[in-house]
Amino acid sequence: MGHLRLGTLPRTVRWKQVMELLSQCAEVPEIVRASLHAAESGLKRVPYDEGFTRVLTTIFDLVDAFQEGEATDALRSKGFAIDRDAFLFEYAMSFGDRADKSLASLRSKSDLAEIAKNSFIEVMTREAMLGPHNIFTVSGPQVEEAIKSEFTGKGLQYTMHEFFVTFTNRYLSYYLSRELSNHVGVGKAFANIEVHTDFNTAFETYIRQTVRITDEFTPGWFHNARDEERLSQESVSRFAHVAFKKIRSEFRRGAVQSG
Repeated sequence: MGHLRLGTLPRTVRWKQVMELLSQCAEVPEIVRASLHAAESGLKRVPYDEGFTRVLTTIFDLVDAFQEGEATDALRSKGFAIDRDAFLFEYAMSFGDRADKSLASLRSKSDLAEIAKNSFIEVMTREAMLGPHNIFTVSGPQVEEAIKSEFTGKGLQYTMHEFFVTFTNRYLSYYLSRELSNHVGVGKAFANIEVHTDFNTAFETYIRQTVRITDEFTPGWFHNARDEERLSQESVSRFAHVAFKKIRSEFRRGAVQSG
């Protein structure tokens, strides 16, 4: 999928603190705490990004279509170009194309939108592959059934959790990855690639635990919004603000407890 251009690390006091810790060969746990503190601040911009909101709206449109008895017709009515005998990759392409069309009217390309779109495609295809069928050789009803299980019942809670985990990890990793690789080696913060990997694993694990705060909130919001016929971009934007307020609050709490 290539690398996205997110620019340099944010020039904030919190991120400068992370870089100072790295340059001083600080202990990895101390670097993790500072990174979490900086991440809480960096996530502020996510719900204000219109591109991200448009992709999230497309995700909920897709989920909404799979709540119907005849998903293919519902998908088509919402602008997803899909056939009844489609393979998994065609569902993924259909989602990507539908998201791109929604983003086309924006004046500039949104990095957050691209990360969100690719994160959801990754989660959707990965979870479908865990089903009982060889998802790459079957099409039609079997693929539809596999994807539908991701968006109904407990599947919706799990899928959206994985989306928030994947998106948040990708977003924050793009900020840290380039800089962290400069601090691997003898006499540096990470003595070897294994220690560097441990840092990335610890950071991802914390993200996974942190976004659990949205697990109950997301399905509840979706079903209420669907019942009240307000799955609009405006309502999704409000949802994003609340969701990331919860996530940021958990990052902040974790940084304080680790301090």
